[in-house]
Formats: sequence, C-alpha cells, structure tokens
Amino acid sequence: MNNLQNPDLNRLNPMSSSPLATHLAIREMVLDGMQLASVKDFFRGDLIHLSTYDGIIIEYTDQDYAIKLVSRIRSHFDHCLFLKPVFICKESGSISGVLDQNTDGCIHDLNHLYQLQVPLKKLLARIESVNLSGNQSYEEQVLFNFLAYIHTRDKEDISPFIDKSGIYYPVLSDFTKRNANQKHFIALLEKMEKDAYLQGFFHSATYVCSECFNDYLMYREVCPHCHSAHLRSEEVVHHFRCAHVAPISDFKRSDVGQDGLECPKCQHQLKHIGVDYDKPATMHYCQECNANFQNYAMKAYCCSCGHDQEVEHLIKKELKRYSLTDKAINALHYGRLHSRDKSNDAILEDTLPWHLFIKTVDFEETQNSHGQSNIVKLHFNDLSSLIKQVGEENRYKIFNEIIQIIKATQQPFDFRGVKFPFVYFSLLNTRQSDAEIISQRIVFLINHLLSDNLRLKRVILTAEVLPMNGKSVETILSGIPSAI
Repeated sequence: MNNLQNPDLNRLNPMSSSPLATHLAIREMVLDGMQLASVKDFFRGDLIHLSTYDGIIIEYTDQDYAIKLVSRIRSHFDHCLFLKPVFICKESGSISGVLDQNTDGCIHDLNHLYQLQVPLKKLLARIESVNLSGNQSYEEQVLFNFLAYIHTRDKEDISPFIDKSGIYYPVLSDFTKRNANQKHFIALLEKMEKDAYLQGFFHSATYVCSECFNDYLMYREVCPHCHSAHLRSEEVVHHFRCAHVAPISDFKRSDVGQDGLECPKCQHQLKHIGVDYDKPATMHYCQECNANFQNYAMKAYCCSCGHDQEVEHLIKKELKRYSLTDKAINALHYGRLHSRDKSNDAILEDTLPWHLFIKTVDFEETQNSHGQSNIVKLHFNDLSSLIKQVGEENRYKIFNEIIQIIKATQQPFDFRGVKFPFVYFSLLNTRQSDAEIISQRIVFLINHLLSDNLRLKRVILTAEVLPMNGKSVETILSGIPSAI
C-alpha cells in the first residue's frame, strides 16, 4: 500500500553523517503517488525542506515538542508550507486541544498510511483552490493565512480554545505569539469581522490587558496609597459588653491561652463568638508605607508586555466563534484581501472629521465681523503615558467622555475637532474674557475626571484661547506636530 524509503540523514546537515541525528532526519514515503515526509516531533531542521512534500507526518514523542513543531509550520510564511497537511503518528490514545486544532488527523502506526489517502487528497484539492500568489503586507498575509486555513479545512466555524497558555485560535495565535511586534489576535479578529471577512457569534467573555490584549494576567492585592503588595491582614474584634473595637492582636493575652481573648479595655475574657463578641471587619496594613485600610486595591500585571494596571482598566472582550463570509472565500480565490482605508478609522462622537473641522473654522472666521468668536485649544501633556495607563481601546472611551463635558458648555451651533494630543472646540459669539473663564472651567472638570478615574496627581491638561482673527486655521495647523 505504501513505499517506505531509507531515511536521508544528510539531507539537512551535510556536515553530519551520524545515524543518530534524528532531530534533522526526514523519512520519505510515497502514498498513491503523493510524497510524504515523516519527522520526529523534536525536528530542528529548516522547515523549508518540508515544503516540497504533499504532506507531513509528525512522529509523536512529547506533547510540548509536537505543539511547538506544528506551531512553527502553521506560522511559517512560505506559501507552500503553512497550509501543508499535517498528521500525527501516535502509538496510543488520541490527540486533543491545541494539537488537534492545528493538525489534520492521527494514525497509530506508519504501516497504516492508507488511512490518510482520502483525507490527504481532499485537503490537497481544497488547498489548490486557494490563490497563494498575492503580494500583500505583513498584516494582510497573517489574516490571509488564517482565513485560508479555515477554508481549506472546511470548518463551518472556528472557536477559541483555552489551554495553559491562554486563549488560542489556530494559526492566528501562532503568528501573533511568535512575532512580538504583531497585533494581538483579538484585534486582528475584530478587524476581520469589521471588514466583513468573518461573521462572529458570542462564545464567552474575558478580561484582557488594556495595553496588548493578552489574557495572561497576574492579579494581586495592593496598598491603595503606595501600590505595594507587601500587606498584612488582621481581623477586627467588637466586644459586646463594653463596645470596644480593635484589631484581634490587641485582645490576645499569653496568660489566657493560645486562643484566649481578653478585652484590653474592661479585662473581661471573650469566650464565645456571637455571644461575647463578633468580627465585623478585616483591616489591612501596608508594610511599606504603614497605611492601614479596610479595602485594598487590585492590580493586574500582564505577563506578556509587563503593563501593570488597576483591574478597572482591564478591557472586557467577547471571545467569539467565527465563520467565513462569501467575501472571504472570494478573496481567497482572488489571492488578496482588501482592507479598509485607514482614513476611515473611528472618529470621536460629536466631533467633526479633521478636514471638515478646518473648513468650518475657516468659514466661521469669515462670519466673525464683530470679533466675538474664539477657538479653544486643549493640550494633553504626556499623552503617551496617559494612553499607556488606560490602554489604547479605553483611550476613546475617556476622550468621548471629555467631548461630552466640552459639548455641555457650548451652544448648539458650536463644534469640536480632535488631532491628538490636541482637542479644539469653538465658542462662537462669546467674548474672549468669557471664553477664558469657560476654558478654565473645562480644564478643571476634565482634570477632575481624569484624577478621579485614573488617580493622577499632576495636571495633564492646559488650555489656550485663540481668537478668530483670520489666522486661526494657520495657527492651528502650525501647532500640529508633523508626526500626528
């Protein structure tokens, strides 16, 4: 049924002739005219040497080795490799989890290759239907590879899998975890759904890092004052007889036994909880700054990017199962994705697109014959640190709240525009002295909002009133950094 050829141990490393070099060995086999390569799961050779075969068989010895090798194959950019049919040869038991999600089947013995004949031919036919010749950007290629994998495996939908390393989506997770500068797979999935390549359905939900979207988080209780995790906790005792309330250590006396309690105020022994006393609360003591408090703060440290954040700044994300749309299948046959124009990125609510804002300022200047109109320029100092603290996604939530504060102080015909790190808004038919008062009031309200929500101790916002004197547009554009 199959023809097994002798292993070619020198194929990948001409300098080695040792028959023990199994981590480089490729064992070649033929199945009904199809060329197969069998390698150990600890194979360390150049994967490009496997791209010429019709399929790959991984001889299983260890779960982690097998997962790493499959991940290397699925995250490879060579068009002839990342979609390659991959099968596991495992003597006993079945495969599951990440390994099952990323491979195409399992056999128990290399002498039973005939079991792969039908699924292998079906896979090769579906792979042949995908146009792999398109010239795309790095990100587009990652998305294309993910869609191609789902399509060629004829999956009706693909769901997230949770394993010891966190949330996992086949192929896409492998790309993003192996390339540190790549966007997180959650952001890529959201992009594909927004671009109508995927249709998403709710599967579950979780909280992720506001900086990198990773879900590998370490939670800890910290002091609300200095954020140290070096805490000591102690129960509080309330003595019914004299109403004395104090930490339990104040009630402990060595001469009344290890577990005996005696009130330091009235010297009565406390024998029965619920009869003599109760424990209404727990006090926490910081060993670094000596603060004491009843409610500690919670922080989450991201083990992926190192961002340390308050838990209220974590982002809740829906984990979805996805199915391909007709648009995605057409793109796979065409060989290229058509991403949305970046100019269509989200605009803050109740603000004008930047080009319309500039045109509106220019028009209003021509109508300002009495010199009673102004533009206020708000400058967010150290915006990058602010965004790092709250996360890129929460950035728009916070700025939408800021826009609502501004809008509440304006008249209905006023308008707003944003060009980070600046926010501009009009105060039409308003004297400059009044505009100064209004702008400072807004600065106070926004700084107060940020201080309450982010616990910032410094002023991060300043304001400048720009009279509409025929030079407003020039002044605004000259103040915009070229990098923005």
